[in-house]
Amino acid sequence: MAAHDLRRARRARRRLRSAGWLAVAAGSLIAVTALLVAPFFFPFGLAAGSLAMLAGWQLVRLRGALGAVLAAGGGLVVAGAAAASDGSPAGILAVVLSGALGACSIAVLLVVYIDAGYLPNARRIDND
Repeated sequence: MAAHDLRRARRARRRLRSAGWLAVAAGSLIAVTALLVAPFFFPFGLAAGSLAMLAGWQLVRLRGALGAVLAAGGGLVVAGAAAASDGSPAGILAVVLSGALGACSIAVLLVVYIDAGYLPNARRIDND
């Protein structure tokens, strides 16, 4: 393996780990958003946030990206729902939380899309 390929792989793994931490942050934002925007749905938001945090932790450990992709998709759904809630008790805080959650989720999706080939369990397809 060439030196530049090794450096590229190390950078990709660092980005994947940081995307995992972003997924953990998105999981906590899911729970907080559910608590502030719709307190009735807080148990479901807490469960979804916990699962998103678990998927992010798995990505930090470079175990797989499918859970992080699903968590980021769930984060985008929650962000859209929070942005659409006009009469929520949180007011402007709901819009701020939905923006932060959307940014975290999109960043996770982009990093996983770009760097998932550098995960240890990724398949290599060689067309020789």
